[in-house]
Amino acid sequence: MKDINFFSPYIEVRKNKVAKKMKIGVTVGALAIVIGGFEIWVLVQKENINDEIKLMNEYLSSPTTIEKIKEVGDGKAKLEVMNQYYNVAEKVIKKLQGTDKINTRLIEEISSSLPQNIYLQVLSIAQNSIQLQGLSDKRTSIAEFEYNLKVINNFEDVHVMNIGESEEGYLFSIKCLIKDDVDAVY
Repeated sequence: MKDINFFSPYIEVRKNKVAKKMKIGVTVGALAIVIGGFEIWVLVQKENINDEIKLMNEYLSSPTTIEKIKEVGDGKAKLEVMNQYYNVAEKVIKKLQGTDKINTRLIEEISSSLPQNIYLQVLSIAQNSIQLQGLSDKRTSIAEFEYNLKVINNFEDVHVMNIGESEEGYLFSIKCLIKDDVDAVY
């Protein structure tokens, strides 16, 4: 016959409690090992970083590095000065390009429009105008020269400012205003 143990349900509960405590203990132990290992790894990394910082500080405070840093600083200062010169030169070039309305083609056209018996003595060039002073044998040659200048079509206005008599002939002065849209040809 079989023995009946009336306390067997209580004994198994006790075994289950011990197994549960054992599982909890193993889990807590494993977590403690993982956390401890992580802390050790963090401390080792911290030491490595501190060693690298010391090496970098030694390198940065070495005389050769300080000399190189000064050279770079001098180079930056020179670069800034060069950039300022470049900006000023660029502005000057743009200004010169914007004001270059008198060109070789225009002077050649003026020269080709001279009738016979007219001799230019003064050619004065300003930003937007040209003033011509010369000598002629006849008044009609001066009028013909004025007409030829108007035909050039690069002038907004051409007019004879004065005509005077001298021993050599007629002295005249002509002023020509240059159009804004004249293309510069070099």
